[in-house]
Amino acid sequence: MFIIFLRSIIHDRDKSNVRPRSADEREDLAEYDEVTYDMENLTYQDTGINATEPPEKIHRGVEGDDEVEETLDWLQEHGATPPPDQSDSVSSSVTDIEEITTVEQASSSTQSSVPSTLPSSKQSLTSEPSSTTDAEHTTTRTKDDAATQSSAASSPPSSMQSLTSEPSSTTDAENTTTVTQDDAPTQSSPPSTLPSSTQRYGAEQNHSSLPDISSQFTTPSTTGLPTPIYTTSPNLNSCKLPNLDPWDPSISHLLKDVGNDPGCRGGYPLPAFDVKDNRLILTGEVNASLIDFSEVNVETIHRNNGDDGYVHYANQGNPFNASAERFQPSNVINKSDFFVLKYKLSSGKEVTNYLARAVPQQDVIDESSRMRQKLRQQGKNKGLGLNVVMLGFDSVSAANFRRKMPKSINFLKRSLKTYFISGQTIVGDATTPALTAMLTGLYEKETPEGRQGYDNSATIDKWPWIMNLYKEHGYVTMMGEDDPTMGAFNLRLRGFEDPPAHHYARPFWLALEERYERDEPGLCSRSTFMVNYTLDYVLSYFEAYPSTPKFAFAFMSYLTHAHPNHLSYADNDIVRLLRTFVDRKYHDNTVIILFGDHGSRNDDVRNTMQGKLEERLPWLSISVPAWLEKKYPDLTSALEHNQHIISSPFDVHATLRHVLTYPEEPRGEKTQSLFRKLNYTRTCSEAGKKKIARKERLPLPLMSVFRVV
Repeated sequence: MFIIFLRSIIHDRDKSNVRPRSADEREDLAEYDEVTYDMENLTYQDTGINATEPPEKIHRGVEGDDEVEETLDWLQEHGATPPPDQSDSVSSSVTDIEEITTVEQASSSTQSSVPSTLPSSKQSLTSEPSSTTDAEHTTTRTKDDAATQSSAASSPPSSMQSLTSEPSSTTDAENTTTVTQDDAPTQSSPPSTLPSSTQRYGAEQNHSSLPDISSQFTTPSTTGLPTPIYTTSPNLNSCKLPNLDPWDPSISHLLKDVGNDPGCRGGYPLPAFDVKDNRLILTGEVNASLIDFSEVNVETIHRNNGDDGYVHYANQGNPFNASAERFQPSNVINKSDFFVLKYKLSSGKEVTNYLARAVPQQDVIDESSRMRQKLRQQGKNKGLGLNVVMLGFDSVSAANFRRKMPKSINFLKRSLKTYFISGQTIVGDATTPALTAMLTGLYEKETPEGRQGYDNSATIDKWPWIMNLYKEHGYVTMMGEDDPTMGAFNLRLRGFEDPPAHHYARPFWLALEERYERDEPGLCSRSTFMVNYTLDYVLSYFEAYPSTPKFAFAFMSYLTHAHPNHLSYADNDIVRLLRTFVDRKYHDNTVIILFGDHGSRNDDVRNTMQGKLEERLPWLSISVPAWLEKKYPDLTSALEHNQHIISSPFDVHATLRHVLTYPEEPRGEKTQSLFRKLNYTRTCSEAGKKKIARKERLPLPLMSVFRVV
């Protein structure tokens, strides 16, 4: 029996136990059609594992040894058996290993025979369905070279190389598997290449391709469903990335197409006002004659001093000149980034809107100018000079982003220079470990004690936040997380005494929660789709500081934390934000990072093996200005290279620091920047994985299932 102790950073108050799935789903979403996608344009071909559905007992939302044990049993049952034991001379230490051990190195004489036993790097597996009543699985093996055949026959087959299929009962399907083997590779031969990013994603970009260090095997299926596929590597300790089909049959019945319209406008009047240059202007949605300008009031929202949990309000009165003969923009509203606007229509109907936009702070602009001048005088003005904007989605895996965001992916591929980091993985359970690693470069337990109810606990202001580092380099900073009750640094941590960034969105979201200004699923606040509060705040922030370097971090939890199918509601609006960045030329000097913290942990997909793997592989894409490739080809070449190698939030932190230190690499990081090529035989520990304890050696195929922290 194989057991892994999952040592993740889990505490009593976990997100997965706080917000259950709503009992009363939206009426207009009661009936779903099967999901239809453009499979030609949306492909997912990363090397590694295909997953099938495990027994129902495999997961019920609680991580533990029993779950892991059952999972490993299931994998073993479906053909994922360990290779022959070749480790008699290797120590059987069972604790504190630096990385997950897949299989011990054999003797040098055994190593010399590896080329004759490993499959060709050109080996391929193809399936062609045909219509028939009873399913059949026919396996045909073609060898191009007699020498290859004799070489393979002279060596005992690996337990992972079995290509024998057993018939199963599947209606209207026949799977014919064809395997083609070229000459057996030699140790000295260079690895072949995976498909380029253009082939993988349909992008109109000519990125370099990634060396293919492996071939795929499959094991017999006893379920009639897709079988696990594993990838071998010259370095048997390197991490094996799963190859997950986002539309795997084991989860197809759980994928609901809810469309792109969250339905926020039903029953509420459209907003009559927007904010431009800190003044209220008409949106054009409502005629000015329908508004009673004598009945307009503004109430600004303010954070309590030294308190991350409460806000107060200040009445600013009527910002309009009610005696004006025709409509004019209001007086300046600059006391806060956030305010409540109340007004009456001429019909007597009262309307309330909440607005968030960044008010430029002149003292921040002046301080930024002084700091950058000082760095220039000291000869320390290094770095790429790029703005950074990070937009995160709670519980969004790479696979779910591909399922639900086809328009955004298309824009990223065709209109931006985007790199899809498909090897991004997690470093702990839930959101806090991921964001802590990204924003501080540390594991949560390495930071000063900040948990509620613990001795010597304090607010987390003294953690080494990346926002402070950007401030020191003359950047204006922004930070926001839209669900204040579930905040990554407030749910079970003590939060901040002082705002962690120049522009801090938490007071706005506290006000919405305090006054119950949102629906239960977290989609709408009256007639406003709540994702747009975040996106419009980011856009206003870039507009407020046209000449000052900017770092923005925004994280959206309401939309997808408990409802992963709701991600598609944001597709059009993410495209709108990206297009605005292009049209206003913000992207000309800005790195755009879209990311997830982990995959879904709360829905039915998580009960499947596919879902267990998706949960460990969040979305990460990095879009850079087009000129970066010409000026710094080493950086873009590294991003291209790193797309299909295991990476972690620690690498993201190192990359954020590298923006400030280039051409020097950041020092003191756990891992390395994504602007430098990762070793394609990278191990889990090299990606920042914590030590684990083990009772027995893990067989090769199981290692990638639990790259656990």
